[in-house]
Amino acid sequence: MPFLNDPIMKIHGNDKWILVNDFIYYDVGQKIEIKSGFIHDLASVPVPLNLIFRKHGDHSKAAIVHDYLYSNQGLVSQFKRYTRAESDEIFHKAMLESGVNKVKAWFMWAGVRSGGYFAWKN
Repeated sequence: MPFLNDPIMKIHGNDKWILVNDFIYYDVGQKIEIKSGFIHDLASVPVPLNLIFRKHGDHSKAAIVHDYLYSNQGLVSQFKRYTRAESDEIFHKAMLESGVNKVKAWFMWAGVRSGGYFAWKN
């Protein structure tokens, strides 16, 4: 299983979540460990698309991993740093591993590929 466990979260301020347990995902043997206390926004969905894609759902675990990778510009250990393209590909793969249907996963992946540049830089 690529996800070692399920994330436990609670609301943190306005439109943010905080992870209250360590959450672990494996990407081809590379451990991506997200520590308790990580603050994220789940999926950053533009307002016009909120009727189609929600901030949370079957894609939530993948969104947490993606938010974490973006927050560190892909750095997961002293030996491994993912590029933005690799981070987006992990998001896509993790969604499929979570049971997200292929069409939804593709659209969400396409959204981060086309609109994630500034989030990656910040």
